[in-house]
Amino acid sequence: MMVEDIAVRGLFLTTLVLVAYATPVHSEDPPEITLKPRNQQVKVGGIAAFFCAARGDPLPQIQWRKNGKKLSGTQTRYIVQDYPQGGSLLRIDPVRANRDEATYECFAENGVGDAVSSEAVLTVYEADKLPSGFPQITQAPSTKVIEIGHNAVLTCSAMGTPAPKISWVREMLPIDPATNSRYTILKNNMPGQLINFHIL
Repeated sequence: MMVEDIAVRGLFLTTLVLVAYATPVHSEDPPEITLKPRNQQVKVGGIAAFFCAARGDPLPQIQWRKNGKKLSGTQTRYIVQDYPQGGSLLRIDPVRANRDEATYECFAENGVGDAVSSEAVLTVYEADKLPSGFPQITQAPSTKVIEIGHNAVLTCSAMGTPAPKISWVREMLPIDPATNSRYTILKNNMPGQLINFHIL
C-alpha cells in the first residue's frame, strides 16, 4: 500500500509540472506622431526637407503625400529616406516654383487603431520676390580633413528676421546630440552655431 501511495503522489506532481507554463503577452500600440513636419519657406532652386517621426507597436510605416496624393517614387527630385525607430525624411532638391508649393502630409499607420497624420506647407519664393527678413546663410560649413581620434568643429551662421533656427543633418539624417554623445551643438554670441564631434 505504501508503494502505491508514493506512485500516485508522483503522478500528481508530474501533472502539475506539465500544465504550468507561461503564456506570452503581446502588446499593441496605435501609431502616434512624435515629430511633426514644419512649414517651410524656400527660395527657387533651394532645398526643402521635411522630417517626421512616429512610434507604436508594431513600428509604424510612414508615407508622404502631396496635396492628399501619395508621392510617386519615380519623381527624381523627391527623395524619401527612412531612419531607425520610426522616422522619415522627405527631401525636395531643387525646389521649383508653382510645382512644389503645396501641403505635404506625413501619414503613419501600423495596423493597430486609426492611422495618424501631420501636415506642413511649403511656400516657394522667386529670387527677386523674397520677403523682408528672409533667412540667408552668411557662413557655410567648409570641408575639413581631421585625423581619426580627434575632434572636428564645423561652423554655420545665418541671418534673418526673426533669427533663423539652424539644424544639422548628416547623410540626410538629423543630428540629435541628445541621443548621440559624439555631437555637441555650441552656440556663440553670433547668430550661428558650432557643431563639435569626435572622429572615430
